[in-house]
Amino acid sequence: TQQESTPGTLPGFESTQQEQPAQTNPFETSQEPTSGTLPGFENTQQQSTPGTLPGFESTQQEQPAQTNPFETNQEQPVQTNPFETSQESTNLFANQTPNPEINNTTENNFDQSFDMQNNYGGYSDMESRKKRRSEYVNTIDLSSLLTPDKKVIACLGTSKNGTSFIINNLAELTSSMGINTAILDTTSNRNAYYIYTKNEEGLREIALNSFDSLINKQPEGIKVNKNLTVFTSLPDDEDKVEMVDEILETLIKNYSLVLIDTDFTTPIGYFKQIQELYLVQSLDILTIQPLTAFLRKLKSKNALEENKIRIILNKAVKVKGIQEKTIIGGMAFYTDPAMSYMTELFDRNTVKYITILFEDETYVRYLENIINCEITLKGYSKVFMQSLKELANIVYPLTGNGQSTYRPPQLYGNESAANTTLDQMRRNNY
Repeated sequence: TQQESTPGTLPGFESTQQEQPAQTNPFETSQEPTSGTLPGFENTQQQSTPGTLPGFESTQQEQPAQTNPFETNQEQPVQTNPFETSQESTNLFANQTPNPEINNTTENNFDQSFDMQNNYGGYSDMESRKKRRSEYVNTIDLSSLLTPDKKVIACLGTSKNGTSFIINNLAELTSSMGINTAILDTTSNRNAYYIYTKNEEGLREIALNSFDSLINKQPEGIKVNKNLTVFTSLPDDEDKVEMVDEILETLIKNYSLVLIDTDFTTPIGYFKQIQELYLVQSLDILTIQPLTAFLRKLKSKNALEENKIRIILNKAVKVKGIQEKTIIGGMAFYTDPAMSYMTELFDRNTVKYITILFEDETYVRYLENIINCEITLKGYSKVFMQSLKELANIVYPLTGNGQSTYRPPQLYGNESAANTTLDQMRRNNY
C-alpha cells in the first residue's frame, strides 16, 4: 500500500522494519600500495612523467620515513595556529612555472569550455546567465556595513567533498554559542531546501519566498533555532539569487555571521563581496581539477583575492606518502588538460588551512541527520567537535564574554588548537 510522507523525514526515507546492515569504513585497508596505485603518487624524478596526474610529481628529495601528519607513533611538530603553515613544504612544481603570457584565444577557449561543461545547471538561457555572472558590477557599497561584529564567508568545493557538511555543522555550533547566524544556499542543488524544510508544507512555503524577503529588505527564512535562520529555495529558482548586493545587504544588516554555501554555479558577485573564501577539499585528488578550473575562472574575472583564501582539508585519512602540503600544492595551480599552460592561484606556502579528520561515527551520524531532516551536534566525537570549535573560532572569534574579537582583515585563531587536536588523536589512538 502507498505510505504517506512523514513530516520531519526526508521524502522517500520513512522508517521501515528492516534493519540496515552495519557500515564499514570505506577507507580502511591493510594492503601496501602496489604498482597500480592512483596516478600522481608514485615515486618519480623531478621531471614531469607521463601517467602522473599534473601537479603531484615527487621532487628529487626523498621524503623522510613516516612523515604522514596522521601517524601516531611519532612526535608531531607543534604548530602555534591551526592555520599555521611551514616554509619547508615540498615543491611539487619544481620544473613547472606559470606561463604569464596566455593569449586571448586561450583565455576565451578556457571560459567557453568551462561554461559548456558546467552549463550553469543546464538552463536553456545559459548565455544570459553567463553574462550576468561574468559582468557583475556591485551596485551597493557593503563595506560600511561590515562592522567588527559582522562577518560574511563562503565555502566552496567540488561535489562530495563536504561543503554543505561544513556549513551546516558550523552554523549549528555558532548559533549554539549565541552568534546570530544565517545560511544562504546559492548552490544549484539547494540541499538546504530538502534538509531544513523537514518535508513540511509550511516550511516549504517560507523557503520559496525567502529570497524575495531578502530582496525586499524584510528577511524571513526558515527559523531553525533562536540564532539560526536558513535562506534557500527550489533548485530551479535562479533569477532571484542573482540579486547579490540586495541579498547581502539585508543579511549583513540583520545577522552577525553569514555563511554562504556555494558551488560552480553561484553568481560571481558573491565571491567578490565576501570577506573570506574557504575551499573545502578532501584527499580525493581527482576532485581538485574541477575546483582549480573554477578558481581560474574567478581569477580571470578579478573575483579571486588571494588574501581571502583559506583551506579546509576535510575527511582527512591516513594515506601513505600523502601529506597535507601535497594536497594544498595541487590546489594552488590550475593546469589545463592539454598541459599547454599553468596558472598559479595562490601561494601554497603561506595559505592558511585547517584539517578535519574522517571518522566513521561522524559520517554515519551526519547521514542519519540528513535522513531525519535535522542537523544536530549530538553524537559527534570529541575529536571532530574540537576541530569544529577551532574552525568556528577562526571564522568568528569570541572572547570570554561572548563578544566578537574579529577585526578584518587580520586572521585570529587559537594558538594551541593544533597541538590540542594532536594530543586528543594520540589519546584516542587514531
